[in-house]
Amino acid sequence: MYNNNSSGAIAKDRLKYLILKDRVSCTNETLDMIKQDIVKVISNYIDIDKYNTKLTLEQDIKNNKSISYINIKIPIK
Repeated sequence: MYNNNSSGAIAKDRLKYLILKDRVSCTNETLDMIKQDIVKVISNYIDIDKYNTKLTLEQDIKNNKSISYINIKIPIK
């Protein structure tokens, strides 16, 4: 129905993210603190690009159970 770049698909993804964020009671400030902590710890061991990291909340449904997780992408220099 939607291609991956359509405005409908983008709006649907944003709504899923907002619902998930509300469900786990995680504010933007909390997500930023988590991101900063993870980046700080990893940077103790390897050289990374601290300014281009991306953190998202995601949800996976397996066997009729919903699993929420944090996905963080940190570029390595």
